[in-house]
Amino acid sequence: MKPVGRVELVTVALVALLLFAGFEVQKHLEGPSSAQAQTVTFSPASPEMLLTSIQPAQRPDHVDSTLKRFASLLDILAADCPANTRRGLADLTVASIRKLRHAGIEATPTEVLGGVVGATGIGATAQCSGFFRRYATERRTRAERQLTRRDVQAVARLPAASVAVMHQRRLPALLAWMTTV
Repeated sequence: MKPVGRVELVTVALVALLLFAGFEVQKHLEGPSSAQAQTVTFSPASPEMLLTSIQPAQRPDHVDSTLKRFASLLDILAADCPANTRRGLADLTVASIRKLRHAGIEATPTEVLGGVVGATGIGATAQCSGFFRRYATERRTRAERQLTRRDVQAVARLPAASVAVMHQRRLPALLAWMTTV
């Protein structure tokens, strides 16, 4: 094997220096670093901003991670439901929240979008509206079951004499009594 001479060593060092200088110039010409390039700007009328504005305890701020979370969820749903726009998906989310609140159930955009994204059977379907309707229906059904379970537990804690008296008055009286307790 031939020993490396001074000329070859200087040549390799010079090439490495030129490559390093070229990369630095290229980075300078391309603009900000990748950490700064990840800053996303949302318009005040964007679907993400709409959902963030109704998310409890959140400020619609450009550095807020909630905006990015909504953007990601809307991206996933837009890919799964090509017939729906991002604005349409945000509108479906708001409509689901209104239906649930009308039924006395508090819901947030994060809960609704998370429930729809996690729905079984979603993926490459034309419309997502059915998944939003199904989510709202399941939430109402779950809330009704919890209410019924609490009512039964409340009656179970009553003294036996109270239950016997209420049983004589039948179910309407029992329900009326339970709403006043």
